[in-house]
Amino acid sequence: MRESFKNPIFVAKKRKFRGVPFYRERGRKYAPIFPIIELLQKHRKIVVIAADTPLIGGYQLGRLLRSNRVAEGNPLIGVYLRRRDLGKLRRRARGDLRLQKIAPTLPIPSKMLININYPSDLNSLPPHLLPLFSVRGGKGK
Repeated sequence: MRESFKNPIFVAKKRKFRGVPFYRERGRKYAPIFPIIELLQKHRKIVVIAADTPLIGGYQLGRLLRSNRVAEGNPLIGVYLRRRDLGKLRRRARGDLRLQKIAPTLPIPSKMLININYPSDLNSLPPHLLPLFSVRGGKGK
């Protein structure tokens, strides 16, 4: 991660990783909009990559970075800019916490946006990709 980004920060509800910069969501409501707002108050540009979408690759991520956009169909992958997005995010955080229609989007192949949260979600992967993933323990659905 450090090879691709200057200052990576991991965000989660509780500390999961040691030895990496970490931001813990503090609010009673857990929604990605809150840490995005807080990080944009400190940084003029942030790149968000959802950990549960492992198929997004360097080429597609590069397209998002060059265009300063988020992935169409998954606004948890892409670029948010303080100047363009912070006001909209603050207004949205007062009610509807979804990130849709905040930042401009760029089409990304839907197969790259597959969300993996449980071992059973691996069933949605194309068969040729299954050998790339191994599951050890964890709770499955």
